[in-house]
Amino acid sequence: MSSQADPRSPLAVLVPYDAHPAEQLAQRFTEWRKVLKAIIVYLSEVASVQEEIIRQNAKVSNILASHGISNAGIGSSGSGLSGSFNLTSAANKLASGGAHDKHGKNNNGWFFSGSEEDNTHSANTINHFFLPIGNGSIQDVPIILRQYHDVMAAEAAKGTRELQNSIIPGLESLNKDLVLKIKSIKSLSSDFKNNCSKELDTTRECMVKFQQSINQARKNVPARDPYLLKVNLDNQIRRQLSEENFLHEAFMNLQSSGQELEKIVVASIQNAFRVLAQILGAEAKIIDDQLVNRLLSSFLSLSPSHEWDNFLLRDNTNFIPLNLPMRKFKEIEYTGKNDPLTLVVQCGYLERRSKYLKSYTKGYYVLTPNYLHEFKTSDRKRDSVPLFSLSLAECKVVQHTPLNECDKKGEGKDSQSYKFILHTKTNGLIHRGHNWVFRTTSSKEMLYWFKNLSELTTFNNQEEKVKYLSTLKAKIERESETLAPMLSARSSTTRSRAIHSMDSMRRSCSDQSAAETNGNTTLTKTLSIGNK
Repeated sequence: MSSQADPRSPLAVLVPYDAHPAEQLAQRFTEWRKVLKAIIVYLSEVASVQEEIIRQNAKVSNILASHGISNAGIGSSGSGLSGSFNLTSAANKLASGGAHDKHGKNNNGWFFSGSEEDNTHSANTINHFFLPIGNGSIQDVPIILRQYHDVMAAEAAKGTRELQNSIIPGLESLNKDLVLKIKSIKSLSSDFKNNCSKELDTTRECMVKFQQSINQARKNVPARDPYLLKVNLDNQIRRQLSEENFLHEAFMNLQSSGQELEKIVVASIQNAFRVLAQILGAEAKIIDDQLVNRLLSSFLSLSPSHEWDNFLLRDNTNFIPLNLPMRKFKEIEYTGKNDPLTLVVQCGYLERRSKYLKSYTKGYYVLTPNYLHEFKTSDRKRDSVPLFSLSLAECKVVQHTPLNECDKKGEGKDSQSYKFILHTKTNGLIHRGHNWVFRTTSSKEMLYWFKNLSELTTFNNQEEKVKYLSTLKAKIERESETLAPMLSARSSTTRSRAIHSMDSMRRSCSDQSAAETNGNTTLTKTLSIGNK
């Protein structure tokens, strides 16, 4: 997982892309099978113990002891067992994190039957997957059971029929089903193979190039337009988020399925001990005090997802919180995202006259602070590479169709009259200057393009341009905030009026420029470019 935790950062990855959750989950349910196997062994012995009270209770106690469960201070009571029972001492040992037998071996639940070295290794593994003893964990259950059997050696009663016909077969069936479920979980490992690391490295490279271009643009004309680099960076971030969210969804699916499966396992175990508690609860008050009440107040009182929830909290390396939201592109923030140098000053369709055939080709044009780009379409997500670009530092607009000619034709009647010329300067002996002729569909559009190109090609330095762009950007944002309530209105008529009002506000400067040009036609060359 990335060290950057800010979900808005493009370089942050909130899900672990090098984790192995499927293997961890398969191992977890393998451990659950061990728990089920031990419980099945235990309940089978309980069923036979009911026939011979003292002898069989002693046998069950020995079975539990073979799995690492000690007497925890229990001795005999006068019914054939030696020693005496100290309830306070046993309860204190359980609350302190486990009991110890007279040989000093740990009392650690269902899982241990080998050597002391093997048990130590198993303890570390089990404590990784389950809550420690004394927290209502599944590991608490066998301790309670052993203490109960030693106390109730003379108080046992028969419950063989219900145990043998219902509970044990159900757990054995569940134990077999878990084998297939574990194989199914292991097969999901391929879902977590991803390219997040590669996409993150690519995003980092794009970020560096973009920041370098922004810094260069503040001093002089950049070698590459920050707008194009920003488009490329945004597309890369989208690819990264797509890969990340696919992995995110895989985590959500795996963890949700694992949670439901564990609920079934835990609910089955809870049901088994609940039935056992009900059978033995009628024997005597000791049963209530030492078995039923203690089970109900600890393991049985917990939600089936209690172990699962705590498992996820302890292991945040391989798993994620289920309420972790997926990131959206609009929430991503990075330096220069809203920089005035990336502003789209104007965009729309224009017709450009070719150099040699004198025919016109329609294209979508984007005017940025430093370039005029031609694209095939208006879709920047799919069409991010321009067909060609003109650096404004090497251009100037020289003329447009006189307004008196536009008035004679009338708006929209003959688009051949609405033209303007963008002249590229001579650059050395090889690159000669050229007049680029563009055609619009109305005089307002022509003047709007002409005004913006004139302003962007006449700045003395980049500092003046940045200051102008900052003012323009702030004005556009204020207009957008003013019209936002209108744009969000339910009525389509209201939205249409709001959009028309915004368009009128953005073009107000162009209308003013048109009036000045019409009042002083001597400032505009009156070449008849309509016939060229």
